[in-house]
This record gives sequence, structure tokens and C-alpha cells, in this order.
Amino acid sequence: MNSNAMITSVFAIAIAVVALGLCAHQQKQLVLMKEQVSNMSMIMSNSETSRHLVGEQSPSGSTPTDLASTVSNAPPMDVVDTSSASPTPSPLFTCSGDWCTAEDKYFIFPKGVIIGKRNTACNYGQGVLSVDNYNDSEESGGNCAAGDGSIVSGAANSAIGTGSVVTGGSFNGANGDLSVITGGTSNRAEAQYTVLSGGQQNIADGYTSSIVGGYLNRAYNEHATIVGGKGNSATGKISSAVGGYENHAEGDYSFVTGHNNIASGLYSSVAGGSENNANGENSFVAGGNGNNATSLSSSIIGGSKNRIGYKGSYGSITGGRGNKVLRPYGSVSGGKINSARGSYSSILGGENVVVKNKFGTFPM
Repeated sequence: MNSNAMITSVFAIAIAVVALGLCAHQQKQLVLMKEQVSNMSMIMSNSETSRHLVGEQSPSGSTPTDLASTVSNAPPMDVVDTSSASPTPSPLFTCSGDWCTAEDKYFIFPKGVIIGKRNTACNYGQGVLSVDNYNDSEESGGNCAAGDGSIVSGAANSAIGTGSVVTGGSFNGANGDLSVITGGTSNRAEAQYTVLSGGQQNIADGYTSSIVGGYLNRAYNEHATIVGGKGNSATGKISSAVGGYENHAEGDYSFVTGHNNIASGLYSSVAGGSENNANGENSFVAGGNGNNATSLSSSIIGGSKNRIGYKGSYGSITGGRGNKVLRPYGSVSGGKINSARGSYSSILGGENVVVKNKFGTFPM
């Protein structure tokens, strides 16, 4: 084969290759065109359906063109600008399992916080704290923080007064404003600033009165105080009853202890013993049984059934039984059924001795 024939053959082969490539390319173009035609058919079908539906739903006398015009003439909708929106707050707690830790921040609760159970019968105050989960068998809680700024815990306790607090115990009620009960059961803090600590069925009903422990004690006057004991009462201003049983501090600034004693005079005191009475102003009885100091600044120390009458101011009896002082500054020391009836008279011991003279003495 000569060179011209070879060149001719090469060109023929090249033309054949190009023709095959063009065929393959045309096949791909045909496939793409088929896909485009199919997509256009679907779009046209959906458009036709939409126009048909618009035509059906158009009001009488309206046309799709009218609806399009109405839509185009409608006022523009507000567009929310999210570029200036507040950032999403970070979570207040970080939790792991059943435990969560709060952020290192202060938390303000204007209404209050109820921990455990809510007492559905309670009208909670503002800014309160109630811890209530004592009785698992009841659906509703038993504590009630009804006073504004009140705090209550324990079981079946109530804090009714403004700023009142009950920190424990059961069936206690802090009804006075700023009153406090710390433990015990069935105690009542009725007046403002009253305080009860422990005990049972105690009542503090005097302004700033207080009771510490005991049973059935009553502090009824301002600044009155009772410490322990049973059935004691402090009804005088700034009066005190300490321990014992059925003691009564009735006079202002009076003090009583022991058993069934009464200090009814102003600044009077009964220190121990039983069934003693200090009725006179500044009168004093220490111990013994059934002694009665009736007059001003009179005193009886020990003994039994001794008595200083209402005219025996500044009189004194020390021990003995059934002795009497009936005039000012008289004194009897011991003995039995002795009587100092003269002013400044004195008896030292003996029995059934009577001294009537002023400055009289026995023995002579």
C-alpha cells in the first residue's frame, strides 16, 4: 500500500471514531431531553390542577385572574427581623443523673418555693418557703405558709403571721407577725415577736413573750417567759416561771418556781417549795410549804404555813411552822405558832409565843 492509500485509511478510521463519539453523545443528550420533558409534563399537570381548584373555590363572579389581582393588591405581611432577637438563655442547671447544680447566681422567687408537696387547702402568701413531705400516704401536703415572707417545715405546721417561722415539730401554729416556733407539738405563738422552742401544747400570747419546753404552759403578757415545767403561767409584764408544776407569775416583774406557787405582787418572787404565795410588792418566799408573804417587802424563808400579814411591811419569818408577823419590821425565827404583833418585835424560837409590844423580844 502506498502512502496516499495509508493516509486515506487513517482519515477513514478517524472519521469513524468521531462518528461513534457523536452517536454516544447524542444518546446521552436524548436521555437528558427525555427527563426534562417528563419534568415539564409534571409541572404543567400540577399547574393545571391548581388552576382548576382555584376556579372551583373562587366566589361567584370571580375568576382566577381576579384572585391573583386581589392577592397582588393585599397589604404586605410583616417580616420578623431575627437579626436583633435576644440570644437563647443558657440553662440554669447542670445535671448529672438525679443531681443538678445551679449556676453561681442569685434566684428571686416573688411568689415562693414549695418543696415536696403542695397543701391544696393552704392559701400561700407571697415570698414563702414551705418544706412539706412528711406523710407519704397523703397526696396533699400538711404545712401551710400563709403569711407573707413566712417559712414552714415539719408536719402539719402553719405559719400564718407575716414573717412568721416554724422550723419543725408538728401541729404547731405561728399566728403572730414575726413569731417563731422551733419544734415541739401543738404549740401556738399567737402574739407579735413571740418565740416557742419545743414542748407540747404551750401558748405564747403576750407581745415578745417566750416559752422554752414544758407542757401546757401559758405566757400571756408582754415579755413574759416560761422555761420548762407543766401548767405554768406568766401573766404579769416581764414575769417569769421556771420549771416546776402549776406555778403562776401574776405580778409585773414577778418570778416563780417550784410547785403550785403564786407570785402575784409587783416584783415578787417565790423560789421553790409548794403552795407558797408572795402577794406583797417586793415580797419573797424561798421554799417551804403553804407560806404567805402578803405585805410590802416581806420575806419568808422555809418552814410551813407561815404568814406575814398585810400590815407586816418589811417583816420576816425564817423557818418554823405556823408563825406570824402582823406589824411592820417584826420577825420570827423558827419555832411553832409564834406571833410578832408589835412593830419591830422579834421572836427567836419557842412555841405559842406572842410579843405585842413595840420593840418587844422573846426571849427577854
